[in-house]
Amino acid sequence: MYASKLYSQPIKDLQIEAEKYLNEGFKMFKMRFGWGPKDGAEGIKKNVELVNAVREVVGYETDLMLEAYMGWDLEYSKKIIPELIKFKPKWLEEPVIPDDIPGYAELNAMGDVPIAGGEHEFSYLGFKHLLELKAVSFIQYDANRVGGITPGHKINTLAEKYGVPVIPHAGQMHNYHLTMAHNNCPFSEFFPVHQVEIGNELFYYLFKGEPEPKNGFINLDDNTPEDWEHPNTGEKIKVYKRTRKGQSGLKTQLFTITNDGQCIGRVWDSRRGGRVIKNGCKFPLGVWKEGETRTFIGSSGGKSRKIELKILKLGKKQKDSVKFNWKLYDGSGKLMDNNDYTFSPGKAMSGLKDH
Repeated sequence: MYASKLYSQPIKDLQIEAEKYLNEGFKMFKMRFGWGPKDGAEGIKKNVELVNAVREVVGYETDLMLEAYMGWDLEYSKKIIPELIKFKPKWLEEPVIPDDIPGYAELNAMGDVPIAGGEHEFSYLGFKHLLELKAVSFIQYDANRVGGITPGHKINTLAEKYGVPVIPHAGQMHNYHLTMAHNNCPFSEFFPVHQVEIGNELFYYLFKGEPEPKNGFINLDDNTPEDWEHPNTGEKIKVYKRTRKGQSGLKTQLFTITNDGQCIGRVWDSRRGGRVIKNGCKFPLGVWKEGETRTFIGSSGGKSRKIELKILKLGKKQKDSVKFNWKLYDGSGKLMDNNDYTFSPGKAMSGLKDH
């Protein structure tokens, strides 16, 4: 994914911001311009200085995208593009207003800098028109504006027929899933979270669970861990929420299986008004290691039970599955159950092998 910010600002501040994203592991960046047609030749010079400042920081072994955000006209675009070629931009985004499709087509036909656009297009037929006229080399629909996931899939497939990649506008969870679901979507946009200024960042304030990039990449989990505070002790651990249908109807359960999350198993159940499971964890707190065996003493129906749990494979990340062997003994020490299981975030525990 690419870090999408780098608005027009003093050169030193712009370079500090670019260096921040570079240090975070990003290899792709998008920046904005600050001047347009009314600023004439001097504005072109200042825009070029902005691009040069970012390239000085990120180098030429990274991808740099440029966005004009509909701020130019065709004449100005044709003047500035020759000045931008030396910076090897991956694309120039929305140089003219969305309605100037002939202008897009003319700039794209120049072949000097690929033209990107589409976040202000709203229909399948609109994108078909752009593709037929070869107006863009990259499509950037916004799933919120084209009607959601299904239209997004249709546009992805349409663009693939024309050999035009799709990089959805604005990142966000639904766009990440569209990207990962289609071979024609090579990467995603990411807006670094900071104080709200223009609206794109509102998504992070309204919804929880957005994946955070690491070294310029994200992984999409089936379920995202959240903080859970033990109602009795106040201890906080990471848990996964699962809602499924039981014999008595829908039930919500909280689980944790993380190596650094201090316990393995179910910690809370919505049935009976919501109850904590055995002091907040089916298998007590503490970091587990592969090959480790622990014994737990409990009871069921008034009868003593002993559980012997051995970790066979423990994932390194919170989203990874854990595999373990489970032995259950009755009060006399007789082995009643001996099975290997796997447990995955957001999913039920499944048996692997019955000994």
